[in-house]
Amino acid sequence: MNKTMNRKGIALYDLLAAILLFSVVTVLLMNIISIVSRAQQSILVQEDKTATGLIMTRQIENQIDAFNPTSVSYCDLQNRCLLLEKAYELEYNPVSGQIEQTDYVPALTLQIEFDGVDITIDSGILDAKVYSLDLATHVEIVETDYATIIYVYIYLVDKFDHVDEFISMYSILK
Repeated sequence: MNKTMNRKGIALYDLLAAILLFSVVTVLLMNIISIVSRAQQSILVQEDKTATGLIMTRQIENQIDAFNPTSVSYCDLQNRCLLLEKAYELEYNPVSGQIEQTDYVPALTLQIEFDGVDITIDSGILDAKVYSLDLATHVEIVETDYATIIYVYIYLVDKFDHVDEFISMYSILK
């Protein structure tokens, strides 16, 4: 036999090295896919939470705007409840061409309450979807010389325990 004969085939250690290299590449690819998948899920949750928070603040603003209050006060000591009152309304009378005042006795009221679970406007509950309200959710009333400003702070918590703040502001001119 010829000792210089070329052998064809793969040595065992070459085969093991190839399998090991293939395994390492596969594990790295799976980790990258997992990271991208988690990041994508987190982005989708964040987008949905942002949309929910903006819709909730817009609903509160729309309710306050439609009610058109003449005064505002807290209905609790923790700044988690807001009482809006409407003592009168100014309306244009097309017949006389004058602006007339309609008085409401007793004054009409609208209550916005943050109970730590839901936001309630009178008896209707705003839908926070799958998110929960953080206990920091509250309202603030700021009095200036020319207006009363209502700030509504909504803190939504997602399933990853990330908290996002949404602020709504409404002014009542004096």
